[in-house]
Amino acid sequence: MRPSRRRGPRALALCVAVAAGLGSRSGATWLPDPVVAHAGDALYATTAYLALALLAPGWPIRAVLAASLGFCLAVEASQTLQTAWMEWLRSLPFARLVLGQGFDPADPWRYLAGALSAAAVDRCAGWTRLSPRSGRDYDGSPMKQRATVVVYRTRTCPFCTAAEDLLQARGIAFDEIHLDESPDRRAVTSAILPGHTTVPLVLIDDAPIGGYDALRAMDRSGALTERVFAAD
Repeated sequence: MRPSRRRGPRALALCVAVAAGLGSRSGATWLPDPVVAHAGDALYATTAYLALALLAPGWPIRAVLAASLGFCLAVEASQTLQTAWMEWLRSLPFARLVLGQGFDPADPWRYLAGALSAAAVDRCAGWTRLSPRSGRDYDGSPMKQRATVVVYRTRTCPFCTAAEDLLQARGIAFDEIHLDESPDRRAVTSAILPGHTTVPLVLIDDAPIGGYDALRAMDRSGALTERVFAAD
């Protein structure tokens, strides 16, 4: 399940960021000098973040943050190029706004501040509705579980306990099947998943996932909640 973003508030925030950025660069003498010196580049990164979030609504916040910062840093690095075609490109009004003019070592810090601020507002405002690993919306309400989860385990298995702790931390309900009394639990697990002779064995909708390491890998990639929970 990928994060879904509300485009309306983001589009409005993007318009505000663009207007504020242009205003900070248009010789606004009523603004304090520190604001004029730093706000333009910070708002440039904010604009890049919001524009990319609109173009890639399925990306998590951290991916949008990294990509927008990478774009800003690439543009800043391009300002060290003094080739004829780059100078011609910068002479165009729109391209001048995007590419800028003149390299400033302080700009990356301004970009970082602007992009981080946009990501913080994005998260706090709840524009991204789904936390891909928590099993909860950003408003704290639990999502609907659409898949059944079963854990084959023994009472003394520490990895079984670790797997169940992970599921509980993600808000995932599950059923236990204890194999302590089974005369040949290896045969039981290998019959479900060929070659798997240990516990835990985790099943999602009767499909075997594997043991604790497989479950943890699914969790780290975000695939666990994507598979278990349904969007509202």
